[in-house]
Amino acid sequence: MRQTEKRENRRIEIADHAIRCFAEHGYAETSLRDIAEAAEINLGQLHYYFESKTDLILCTIRRYKTRFVGRLVDAMEQEGATKNRITSFIDLLIVAATRDAKIHRLWYDLRAQALFNPNLRAATSEIERDLENATSILLHLQQPEASRGTIHQTFLLLDAHFFNALQMTLSGEDPEGKRFRRTMRHLLVVAIPNVKK
Repeated sequence: MRQTEKRENRRIEIADHAIRCFAEHGYAETSLRDIAEAAEINLGQLHYYFESKTDLILCTIRRYKTRFVGRLVDAMEQEGATKNRITSFIDLLIVAATRDAKIHRLWYDLRAQALFNPNLRAATSEIERDLENATSILLHLQQPEASRGTIHQTFLLLDAHFFNALQMTLSGEDPEGKRFRRTMRHLLVVAIPNVKK
């Protein structure tokens, strides 16, 4: 295996340790020392793979969000009835808002931090565009002529409901996402007349 490939694989291993630390304690409360301990390396080794905490969190969140967006897109591009594809999309959102709530909580933490850190802002904007593009695919299943403005408004609406679902999960009010599922079904299936039930 080439040296560059080995280095990249090690970066990914460290990023996977980092996501758990960041997800549990938040960006501000997680130190590079915490991550080095979780990855069982020293700080010098950590700095060999990542120049800074910002470099590490950018790698970490891009890796997780890219996989998440990929799963959403795959669900919508599968063969079958539109309703089934939308149901698969909703199922993925439920898992994200319940089982993976702490990881997605980190996403909102970073979006807040990005208001103060331009390096984070560039990355979060890129990921937001990917999420909005996934919303575009979803909406075009239902409304092929949907405008850019409608897509953006739908993205903001879904984002707000997802954030609320995280709050409900983490507070213990809706740990299984039942309320969130009802909301998503109403928004994405019941309220859309051209989705065959």
